[in-house]
Amino acid sequence: NALIEIVKKEGIEATAELAEIIVAIVDNCEGSLRKAIALLERVIYSEIKTTSELISELGLTSSSQLIAVINDILSFNGKSLNIVFNEDILKQIIHKLILLFKKQLGVELNRWEKGQIVGINNYSSKITSNLLQDLYELNKYNYITPTQIEFTILNFISKNKS
Repeated sequence: NALIEIVKKEGIEATAELAEIIVAIVDNCEGSLRKAIALLERVIYSEIKTTSELISELGLTSSSQLIAVINDILSFNGKSLNIVFNEDILKQIIHKLILLFKKQLGVELNRWEKGQIVGINNYSSKITSNLLQDLYELNKYNYITPTQIEFTILNFISKNKS
């Protein structure tokens, strides 16, 4: 709602593509209005016009892309791992996996939480737990590189695939 008000005040034409950009921004901000506004300002002043430009220019990922990556990881398949992993994307993956794990354990999720994991296939809670443990191991490092994240994910796929 706040982002839409900013768009109106800036006199920007509301289009379906702009709506998709705003959804992608919201998906990547984990509830932080400050972060969402900062990203929207970058979109406005850099003249980003499509979600693919947004993803490319700002290193973000769309919710559907993130769901595809999670499904591929949990099914031990690396075909959708064509994104550049960073700490923000790692946090988003962990957040969605925690919600999935809660659901698998029978914890009642609210409507917003359920919406966050729509599209993630229902894998066993053991697989989800093992992946979460591997990803949490990255927390022992002061600085996490994209290569460390990617290796951890590929290693999870490799050791579970065989």
